[in-house]
Amino acid sequence: MKTTSFSRLVSVALAAGFFFLIGLVAGCGEDKKNDDGVGPGSSDITVEEIIFNPKSPAPGDTMRATAVVTSSTPNLGDFVTYRWTVSGGALLEDDKSSVRWHAPDGSAVYTISVTAKNEVSSSSASGAVFVGQLEDFITEKAGALYTMPSGGAVYYTSAPLDAASGLVIRFKDGTTDDEVFPGSPLGTQFSFDDARTHAAHMVITTTFPRRVTVVYDDIQTSTQTTIKSDSLIFRFRPNEYTNPCLSPDGKFIAYQGSLLDQNQLAATVDSFAVFVYDIAGGTTRRATFNGNSTAPHVSRSFYPMFSSDSNHLVFVSDRSAPSEWELYALPVEGGAVTPDTIPDALERLTDTGGLMASGTSAPPASLTQQWNPNSAYPVLAVIGLDAKVRLIPTDVPGSRLVAAPGKVLDIRWAPNGLYLAASVFNPDDGLNRIYRITTAGDFDDVFAAVKGDRLGDLSVSPAPDSDYLIYTVTRGADVWYELVDMRPSGSGTPVRITPAVQNSSGAVSFGQPLQSLRSTWRPGSETAYLFFLDKDTPRVMTLDLSGIDQ
Repeated sequence: MKTTSFSRLVSVALAAGFFFLIGLVAGCGEDKKNDDGVGPGSSDITVEEIIFNPKSPAPGDTMRATAVVTSSTPNLGDFVTYRWTVSGGALLEDDKSSVRWHAPDGSAVYTISVTAKNEVSSSSASGAVFVGQLEDFITEKAGALYTMPSGGAVYYTSAPLDAASGLVIRFKDGTTDDEVFPGSPLGTQFSFDDARTHAAHMVITTTFPRRVTVVYDDIQTSTQTTIKSDSLIFRFRPNEYTNPCLSPDGKFIAYQGSLLDQNQLAATVDSFAVFVYDIAGGTTRRATFNGNSTAPHVSRSFYPMFSSDSNHLVFVSDRSAPSEWELYALPVEGGAVTPDTIPDALERLTDTGGLMASGTSAPPASLTQQWNPNSAYPVLAVIGLDAKVRLIPTDVPGSRLVAAPGKVLDIRWAPNGLYLAASVFNPDDGLNRIYRITTAGDFDDVFAAVKGDRLGDLSVSPAPDSDYLIYTVTRGADVWYELVDMRPSGSGTPVRITPAVQNSSGAVSFGQPLQSLRSTWRPGSETAYLFFLDKDTPRVMTLDLSGIDQ
């Protein structure tokens, strides 16, 4: 197995001269005293931060730590002493402004502390350093990972040529890495069931006649079935037969489609509905119709999703008023999705005045939404047009607006279902924060990022604990991963776990947003799969995080 070391010994020219920036020369000049016994330039000092280089060393690396000391007044002649301590490993020196630390061989988080003193004051600071080893897992172009319920095997989407043209499904188990459906057309919008036995995706053919097709993938038998394909070949309408969603129990595939393609007399180009394919029976039925006899318009329905308990089909529709998009639900009963033609079957989940989505065209702007993966908590989290999070349960009426201040950028449920992690930008102070939101809508501020940093691609560690959050930090053209303890009793201090890589050129050539840099955790373990953009060849690496509790 090829390994990648973060860095070996790095020489950093940050020593006494560093403090000319603030008028404090550390460790130079004669220690003179006045009649009171205090040096003529002495004044209060502060250790502002500790700079680590490299930021996240590999086991056995040597890292340099430098104390940044400031003072409120010029201090010519001031003499500062330093004393360093560390919770593990070995300091090669402990009495300078910049010291070397030899990291232990094991993976863990270590605390490095420094106390700086002059004749009138002292100041201390500490920093957390993660020591870990990245290992190559998938070295060719790789996209979203779909881990098996247990073990280290994964399905993943891969771009054999250009990700913007579409992806294929591959399966990796140990040294085996094979294409699941050899020779199949490139697809997008992949969806898997919880057991990883079925999948669905959309295919856009690139040759005439160009068609939009929804495909069912039987992973166990490596067979594929076309569920629905355009019947009108002289017009390419990319909104047709898209957004396939597989139910978590692997029984149904829901997708949106145009009624014009159903040859219905009342249909128009802008008429869309949700359809459901029964995998066991091999049949397709329409689930949504006008649904509201009082509405003076033909309603449209998009973006179907199944709840985590597979008991509800949720979709976006404007049946209350033209282009006023809200969320609705249909029950899954008796082995079938109940259509909205059945009295009292349809349930309106939100009443926001159209804040779920925007646009008068078909379809409206897509939603950022995620179901709580724990079926004991059938709650959908949605980011609305107002950049607020709404928690929408299917077992009780009404949605819950989360009043976290700022614009919500990203959300991710903890696998144990007990909380939602959210990245929120507050324009009042210009800071991006991580919040912990309960299923009841209560929230806690975990920490605030450095001003200018953007936090995204949230991923919470596996159940039953779900204590830790991995996320990306984007600063200019650089991106790296950090980890933070999300427990209410945790420190709330982020720890950097990877070096920075340039995100710009690689992301463009990789065809984002078909893919993302969202990490994935191996079920039942403390191993994370992290994405890196190495020039134009994205790869996946594993990182053992078992030492984060030490």
